[in-house]
Amino acid sequence: MNKEAFIEDIVFLTLREDSSVDEISKYIKELEEKDWDEVVKFITFHSLFPAFYDRLITLKIKDIPSQVLSYLKSLYLLNLKRCLFLEEELFKVLDSLGSAGIPAIPLKGIILSRLLYGDIALRQAPCDMDILIPYDKIDKTEKNLLSLGYSFTMKEEQINLTHKYRKEITLQKNLHGFNLAIDLHWDFHEKFHDNYTHAGSFLENSEVLTIDNHRILFPLWEELLLFLSTASIARFEFVTLKYIQDIHCLINGKEINWEKLIQKSKLIRLDHLLYFSLKITKELFKTKIPPEVLKEIQPFLLKEKFLNLWITKKNILQNRDRIANSYIWRIPVLNLLYSNNIYDWFRLVYKKIFLPPQEVTGLIYNHPMSEGTWGIYIKRLLKVVIKKYR
Repeated sequence: MNKEAFIEDIVFLTLREDSSVDEISKYIKELEEKDWDEVVKFITFHSLFPAFYDRLITLKIKDIPSQVLSYLKSLYLLNLKRCLFLEEELFKVLDSLGSAGIPAIPLKGIILSRLLYGDIALRQAPCDMDILIPYDKIDKTEKNLLSLGYSFTMKEEQINLTHKYRKEITLQKNLHGFNLAIDLHWDFHEKFHDNYTHAGSFLENSEVLTIDNHRILFPLWEELLLFLSTASIARFEFVTLKYIQDIHCLINGKEINWEKLIQKSKLIRLDHLLYFSLKITKELFKTKIPPEVLKEIQPFLLKEKFLNLWITKKNILQNRDRIANSYIWRIPVLNLLYSNNIYDWFRLVYKKIFLPPQEVTGLIYNHPMSEGTWGIYIKRLLKVVIKKYR
């Protein structure tokens, strides 16, 4: 085993709840002082440092350079400060939306620190706050946020196009020198049933939780697990380890109705995506996932073998940026995960290449080489060829 892989294994061994002090210490002792630079680089890049530092301190692991502990402590405290700041603002926003009669579910971020980790300090603070709302409440929600001091990050014509063609919009404000951003979501991913969406189910099957005297709308654990699967394997990030860790903590700490989860994943065509997110979680964190669950949602042989060429431990831990920047991953490969038949795959690929129209990509993205624009170039080329040989 090379040193890079050895360091990665030590990190995951430390993060696993069932790892003993003696087992962790045995491998820690084999690290040289210079190796700790790579450990710190790895856990900060993958947003794992809060939980890693907490485990080192809680288990009283020895043989760690003092400067490393000091640096991790400073990161830990800075992260805690930001988490507290974001949580206070999130509660303020959710209270305001609730008073206005707007159903709003916090996604990812701070709320997961509370409910999955049991400690707000154990998950890296997000860059923004993600909130799910019903599509018919977009205007009312935006007016509410504007009254709280938030503002749009785009022009009016871009806002209207975003409402029509996108699934989220961003508002932001500056408070005490901190830049606060809220991503409002009204959907998550491609819709294959006209009368059913994952986001709609998310809202319909939510429960009210009370946290620090705040009434918070939150989804069922099965719904959350499906959502985290979509977040963990994404178009522009490839595989994100912090969401894989979220999945591990969810399965490890909550009661999952696996039969219900399987049924829901198949209904909205996310069973194969769920399979790979669970498989990765099990490989990295040794999460206890019933074998029959993986067998039930396993893709057919050829598809699994092809996707296994991409979604590997080495690619996830060492080649993440290179894969994420590949158009082959973003369009044909990832869309294969989001579909379980050839018709759905062709439809998704077509949408990503040929849609939305050029004026939309220009106004929303302000980037001449957005994915949708490639489709415009291809269609223009085809018109020339057809005209020439007609």
